[in-house]
Amino acid sequence: MSDIKKRGLLLIPPVIIGVISYMAFLSSTGFNPLTLDYRESKLVYTVIPQGWGFFTRDPREPYTLLYKRTGDKLNLINDSGAEPRYLFGLSRSTRRQNIELGSLYLQVPDSMWVSCPSKAWKECVPDDRVFVSDSFKHPRLSGEYLLIRQAPVPWAWSKSYDKIKMPFEICKIYIEPVRESTN
Repeated sequence: MSDIKKRGLLLIPPVIIGVISYMAFLSSTGFNPLTLDYRESKLVYTVIPQGWGFFTRDPREPYTLLYKRTGDKLNLINDSGAEPRYLFGLSRSTRRQNIELGSLYLQVPDSMWVSCPSKAWKECVPDDRVFVSDSFKHPRLSGEYLLIRQAPVPWAWSKSYDKIKMPFEICKIYIEPVRESTN
Protein backbone atom coordinates (compact mmCIF):
# COMPACT_ATOMS: atom_id res chain seq x y z
CA MET A 1 0.00 0.00 0.00
CA SER A 2 1.36 3.38 -0.93
CA ASP A 3 2.00 6.20 1.53
CA ILE A 4 -0.80 8.30 0.06
CA LYS A 5 -3.36 5.55 0.69
CA LYS A 6 -2.10 5.06 4.26
CA ARG A 7 -2.37 8.77 4.98
CA GLY A 8 -5.85 8.83 3.44
CA LEU A 9 -6.95 5.96 5.69
CA LEU A 10 -5.53 7.74 8.76
CA LEU A 11 -7.60 10.82 7.96
CA ILE A 12 -10.94 8.98 7.81
CA PRO A 13 -11.56 8.53 11.62
CA PRO A 14 -10.79 12.17 12.55
CA VAL A 15 -13.00 13.43 9.71
CA ILE A 16 -15.91 11.18 10.82
CA ILE A 17 -15.53 12.26 14.45
CA GLY A 18 -15.33 15.90 13.40
CA VAL A 19 -18.48 15.69 11.24
CA ILE A 20 -20.45 13.93 14.02
CA SER A 21 -19.28 16.47 16.60
CA TYR A 22 -20.17 19.38 14.32
CA MET A 23 -23.62 17.96 13.61
CA ALA A 24 -24.20 17.29 17.32
CA PHE A 25 -23.29 20.90 18.05
CA LEU A 26 -25.57 22.25 15.32
CA SER A 27 -28.51 20.09 16.37
CA SER A 28 -28.31 21.33 19.97
CA THR A 29 -28.16 25.05 19.18
CA GLY A 30 -31.27 27.18 18.83
CA PHE A 31 -32.60 28.34 15.51
CA ASN A 32 -29.91 29.96 13.38
CA PRO A 33 -28.90 30.02 9.69
CA LEU A 34 -26.98 26.75 10.07
CA THR A 35 -29.77 24.83 11.87
CA LEU A 36 -30.18 21.25 10.68
CA ASP A 37 -33.53 20.19 9.31
CA TYR A 38 -35.73 17.78 11.28
CA ARG A 39 -34.49 14.56 9.58
CA GLU A 40 -30.83 15.44 10.08
CA SER A 41 -31.25 16.41 13.73
CA LYS A 42 -33.28 13.23 14.39
CA LEU A 43 -30.43 11.21 12.87
CA VAL A 44 -27.90 12.99 15.10
CA TYR A 45 -29.98 12.33 18.22
CA THR A 46 -30.25 8.67 17.22
CA VAL A 47 -26.47 8.39 17.10
CA ILE A 48 -25.72 10.73 20.05
CA PRO A 49 -28.83 10.79 22.29
CA GLN A 50 -27.47 13.35 24.78
CA GLY A 51 -26.38 15.75 22.08
CA TRP A 52 -23.90 18.49 22.83
CA GLY A 53 -25.49 19.30 26.19
CA PHE A 54 -23.84 16.22 27.69
CA PHE A 55 -20.46 17.94 27.46
CA THR A 56 -21.39 21.40 28.64
CA ARG A 57 -22.91 23.18 31.63
CA ASP A 58 -24.45 26.60 31.86
CA PRO A 59 -21.52 28.99 32.42
CA ARG A 60 -23.78 31.33 34.43
CA GLU A 61 -24.92 28.56 36.77
CA PRO A 62 -24.44 29.60 40.41
CA TYR A 63 -21.80 27.66 42.26
CA THR A 64 -22.01 26.50 45.86
CA LEU A 65 -19.07 26.80 48.19
CA LEU A 66 -18.76 25.19 51.61
CA TYR A 67 -16.86 27.04 54.31
CA LYS A 68 -15.84 26.12 57.83
CA ARG A 69 -16.01 29.15 60.10
CA THR A 70 -13.01 29.60 62.40
CA GLY A 71 -13.42 32.78 64.43
CA ASP A 72 -13.56 35.66 61.94
CA LYS A 73 -12.12 33.63 59.06
CA LEU A 74 -13.73 31.35 56.53
CA ASN A 75 -11.82 28.27 55.36
CA LEU A 76 -12.92 26.95 51.97
CA ILE A 77 -13.68 23.23 52.19
CA ASN A 78 -14.68 22.24 48.64
CA ASP A 79 -11.83 23.72 46.63
CA SER A 80 -10.64 22.78 43.17
CA GLY A 81 -9.19 19.34 42.58
CA ALA A 82 -6.54 20.76 40.23
CA GLU A 83 -3.96 21.30 42.94
CA PRO A 84 -0.77 19.45 43.83
CA ARG A 85 -2.22 18.11 47.10
CA TYR A 86 -4.95 16.37 45.05
CA LEU A 87 -2.42 15.13 42.48
CA PHE A 88 -3.79 17.62 39.92
CA GLY A 89 -7.18 15.90 39.78
CA LEU A 90 -6.07 12.28 40.03
CA SER A 91 -7.19 11.99 43.66
CA ARG A 92 -10.89 11.26 43.97
CA SER A 93 -11.28 12.78 47.42
CA THR A 94 -12.48 16.18 46.14
CA ARG A 95 -14.96 14.55 43.77
CA ARG A 96 -16.36 12.52 46.65
CA GLN A 97 -16.54 15.62 48.81
CA ASN A 98 -18.48 17.49 46.14
CA ILE A 99 -20.93 14.59 45.78
CA GLU A 100 -21.36 14.61 49.55
CA LEU A 101 -21.92 18.39 49.43
CA GLY A 102 -24.54 17.95 46.70
CA SER A 103 -26.58 15.58 48.86
CA LEU A 104 -26.39 18.03 51.78
CA TYR A 105 -27.32 20.98 49.55
CA LEU A 106 -30.54 19.26 48.50
CA GLN A 107 -31.64 19.09 52.15
CA VAL A 108 -31.55 22.88 52.60
CA PRO A 109 -34.99 24.48 52.06
CA ASP A 110 -35.08 27.57 49.84
CA SER A 111 -36.53 29.59 52.72
CA MET A 112 -33.29 29.22 54.73
CA TRP A 113 -31.11 31.06 52.20
CA VAL A 114 -30.38 34.69 53.10
CA SER A 115 -29.64 37.13 50.25
CA CYS A 116 -26.53 39.23 50.65
CA PRO A 117 -26.08 41.99 48.04
CA SER A 118 -22.29 42.27 47.76
CA LYS A 119 -21.67 42.84 51.46
CA ALA A 120 -19.15 41.10 53.66
CA TRP A 121 -20.27 37.60 54.68
CA LYS A 122 -20.09 38.48 58.39
CA GLU A 123 -22.99 40.92 57.98
CA CYS A 124 -25.23 38.28 56.41
CA VAL A 125 -24.73 35.12 58.48
CA PRO A 126 -28.17 33.98 59.60
CA ASP A 127 -28.89 33.17 63.24
CA ASP A 128 -30.86 30.06 62.37
CA ARG A 129 -29.14 26.97 61.11
CA VAL A 130 -30.42 24.01 59.17
CA PHE A 131 -29.72 20.53 60.49
CA VAL A 132 -28.78 18.20 57.66
CA SER A 133 -27.77 14.57 57.85
CA ASP A 134 -24.81 13.08 56.04
CA SER A 135 -25.77 9.51 55.19
CA PHE A 136 -22.55 8.56 53.41
CA LYS A 137 -20.89 5.39 54.64
CA HIS A 138 -17.76 7.20 55.84
CA PRO A 139 -18.81 10.87 56.17
CA ARG A 140 -16.01 13.42 56.01
CA LEU A 141 -18.03 16.41 57.13
CA SER A 142 -19.62 17.13 60.49
CA GLY A 143 -20.32 20.23 62.56
CA GLU A 144 -21.26 23.79 61.63
CA TYR A 145 -20.56 25.15 58.16
CA LEU A 146 -21.61 28.01 55.91
CA LEU A 147 -22.93 27.38 52.42
CA ILE A 148 -22.54 30.24 49.97
CA ARG A 149 -24.37 30.17 46.64
CA GLN A 150 -23.08 32.74 44.14
CA ALA A 151 -23.29 33.40 40.43
CA PRO A 152 -19.93 33.78 38.68
CA VAL A 153 -18.73 37.15 37.43
CA PRO A 154 -20.02 37.58 33.86
CA TRP A 155 -17.42 37.03 31.18
CA ALA A 156 -17.81 40.58 29.89
CA TRP A 157 -16.76 41.92 33.32
CA SER A 158 -13.92 39.48 33.91
CA LYS A 159 -11.19 41.84 32.66
CA SER A 160 -12.41 44.77 34.77
CA TYR A 161 -9.75 46.58 36.80
CA ASP A 162 -12.20 46.89 39.70
CA LYS A 163 -12.64 43.83 41.87
CA ILE A 164 -16.20 42.76 41.16
CA LYS A 165 -18.05 41.00 43.94
CA MET A 166 -21.29 39.36 42.89
CA PRO A 167 -24.26 39.19 45.26
CA PHE A 168 -24.64 35.86 47.00
CA GLU A 169 -26.89 33.82 49.24
CA ILE A 170 -25.72 32.32 52.50
CA CYS A 171 -27.03 29.57 54.74
CA LYS A 172 -25.74 28.16 58.02
CA ILE A 173 -25.91 24.38 58.26
CA TYR A 174 -25.08 21.85 60.93
CA ILE A 175 -24.01 18.49 59.48
CA GLU A 176 -24.86 15.44 61.55
CA PRO A 177 -23.29 12.17 60.38
CA VAL A 178 -25.76 9.28 60.35
CA ARG A 179 -24.42 6.43 62.46
CA GLU A 180 -25.12 2.88 61.37
CA SER A 181 -26.80 0.69 63.97
CA THR A 182 -24.53 -2.01 65.40
CA ASN A 183 -27.07 -4.81 65.94
